[in-house]
Amino acid sequence: MDPSLLHIIILFFTGLFSSMFGTLVGGAAFINIPIIASLGISLPMTIAANTFASFGINLGGFHQLHKKNFINYKLGLYLAIFAFIGSIFGSSLVINTPPIYIKTILVMALLASLLSLFIKPKKGVLLDISKKISKPAYVFGAILATVLGAYSGFLGAGVATFYTYGLIFIFNQSFLESTGTRKIPGLVQSLGATIIFLINRQVNFAICLPLFFGMFIGSEIGTHYGIKFGNKFIKILSIIITIILLIKFIQ
Repeated sequence: MDPSLLHIIILFFTGLFSSMFGTLVGGAAFINIPIIASLGISLPMTIAANTFASFGINLGGFHQLHKKNFINYKLGLYLAIFAFIGSIFGSSLVINTPPIYIKTILVMALLASLLSLFIKPKKGVLLDISKKISKPAYVFGAILATVLGAYSGFLGAGVATFYTYGLIFIFNQSFLESTGTRKIPGLVQSLGATIIFLINRQVNFAICLPLFFGMFIGSEIGTHYGIKFGNKFIKILSIIITIILLIKFIQ
């Protein structure tokens, strides 16, 4: 379909709003996907647009986090390898497979992560940069990145939230560090999934680009205020978004 001017404006502001908080704790896709689909766009093309626009949310704010040393490039690139592999597999599935089958696992993972934040209240708030990353952590990280890469291509809603919790509980990062580090595998898995969607002719640039630019600008704004208010603010926001995600998944 060729979107109208009104559709383009709606797509831009949808991306702008969703990425202002989504860049910090995830959940942007839960706003993007229903709104895009409501414009009469097919589900595969809707998910393709959300995947392509993820370049915007991952590029936005990158330089701000880099300047503050909140990006672990070595860890991010390591996770990106497995995220790319997973994204190709997942985006191939979404074209012919309903996403409902993975809901139960996602709900259980979100509940476990949410409860863990209350059991260990300092997780994600205090820096633990002196602790070396163990070999088991790298193994669990590889599994996490592969699964989330596949899920990103399959549906993608809430994937950044899972990355945040993974980086906090597996690699002892703060919320701000996880925001920066997960942008690297986020960019790579968006690339892998977008390639598959392009091959299958599901990418409509007239739909994708307004959403992309909105998400880029929104991510710049969200990152600025995330750095300004710090890890405690992001933790509170993360708890709120996680509860919203749980409600959306259960529906």
